[in-house]
Amino acid sequence: IAYLAQPMTFYRVHAGSLHEAVTHADGYLPVQADLAPRCFALRVAGESMAGREIHDGDLLVVERTAQARSGDIVVALVGDEATVKTLRRVGRRVLLEAANPDYADIDPASHGLDCRILG
Repeated sequence: IAYLAQPMTFYRVHAGSLHEAVTHADGYLPVQADLAPRCFALRVAGESMAGREIHDGDLLVVERTAQARSGDIVVALVGDEATVKTLRRVGRRVLLEAANPDYADIDPASHGLDCRILG
């Protein structure tokens, strides 16, 4: 397996309530060469996904995709804000579930916001 020292733009993504997505170059990350063009990296801020073993400060390597099934952990853009949550589809409605009872789930439609799956 070939690896590249792929320059990755790290995004700070919140595992908590919605916050504006912040982008900054944070360095290089070794990524399998055939996956590098399809991936991005995220640094988690918050503990809303602690029940799925995703904690504050964790580094996530995410494959870009707009497709996700109910139950998948996703990075979603809700309005202009990014979050990592468990995707639940209820009919045509999308719900982003926290994996920590101290945090509320996010229902984008109830706030009049669009939701786009990033990975």
